[in-house]
Amino acid sequence: MNKGIKFRIKQALFKSHIWIEQINSKNELKRFLSRFREKYISCDLIRVGGTGDGGYLMPNNLKDISYCFSPGVSDRAYFEKELSDNYGIKSFMADASVKCSPIEDSNFEFVPKFLGSYSSDTFITLSDWIESTVGKSESGRILQMDIEGGEYEVLTYEDSATLASFSTIIIE
Repeated sequence: MNKGIKFRIKQALFKSHIWIEQINSKNELKRFLSRFREKYISCDLIRVGGTGDGGYLMPNNLKDISYCFSPGVSDRAYFEKELSDNYGIKSFMADASVKCSPIEDSNFEFVPKFLGSYSSDTFITLSDWIESTVGKSESGRILQMDIEGGEYEVLTYEDSATLASFSTIIIE
């Protein structure tokens, strides 16, 4: 089946509160939670991007961050603007539902594509997006993802090395 059609069907079902996915065994879930607990680090949280929609709680670990990848910006970029103004962080934004970044800033780079599990004229994978922007750069990165249910597909598609390249992942 065409990946684009499969993605759109999953999106439509998700919006109706139906999620279709292979279920992991109880032992696999226990192993995952055990590994997660081993790596968990307690830290102070800060709010970035204002008090309403477009603001997020995140770990207060921005001093070594150079890049933010932010798919699903729509008509708001408060989070990315605060990262630019207060921390000098460059934000790569993606969203095919709008034609351009909602705010102009020299630290913003926008691509009119949706983040997904394949790359095409209207979609891009996270790994392809990273490769086309910062490549193999070892600079600190965060991922702030609010893509209306598409998060699951992205997280299950990407390999662990791609996801591990982010010091912080924020998902709404």
